[in-house]
Amino acid sequence: MIILKKTYWASGVVCCAIGLMFAVPCIAQEAPSELSPKESFEKKLSVRIKQTRLKSKEIEKLGFEDDDDKIEIDYDGFVCTLEFRNGSEFAFDDLKVECRYFYTEESSWRNEYGAITRVKSDQKYQEDSFDMNLQPKGRYKNETRPFVIQSYRLNSGYRFGDMADKIDADPIGVWVRIFYTAPDGEKLQRDICEPKSFSDRISWDGKSI
Repeated sequence: MIILKKTYWASGVVCCAIGLMFAVPCIAQEAPSELSPKESFEKKLSVRIKQTRLKSKEIEKLGFEDDDDKIEIDYDGFVCTLEFRNGSEFAFDDLKVECRYFYTEESSWRNEYGAITRVKSDQKYQEDSFDMNLQPKGRYKNETRPFVIQSYRLNSGYRFGDMADKIDADPIGVWVRIFYTAPDGEKLQRDICEPKSFSDRISWDGKSI
């Protein structure tokens, strides 16, 4: 004789079914999550970062122009779209989100003969921030303000004090930091980087590690 036995969750009461005879009428449900709000924030909140490069006309509309015959300027601009997904059964209210766009600036100086006399490299960032609420199983999408970086080269024969003769700016990556206060008052944070590896060599304040 084969006895089939299956266990269901029904509003906190465990019900057993043997064959086609039910001991207690019940409605089958998924077992409740064993994760706490803290664990859900750490494991069930996912973030997708998408970078979109701005076109030259879009950058010009932001007020960035190259109309000086003494200097040649090259602008590069990006907008980041952040998509959040709450895979848990808990609501995350009053989340604070900070997004930092990191880039390098390599500055070089030349003497009157055109030879490079000094080179300096800096890591910098531009940032944006916003607040949001995430409902259980909810999603949220937000677009950052435009981040515009500038490279330039002074034309031959022009010098302006200690101003570098040339600056090359190159993107590094995007770092998103999320702040959350758990129901018990504990302060938590999540860090998401794109590409993932760049936070191994750069700190949140832009300094080399």
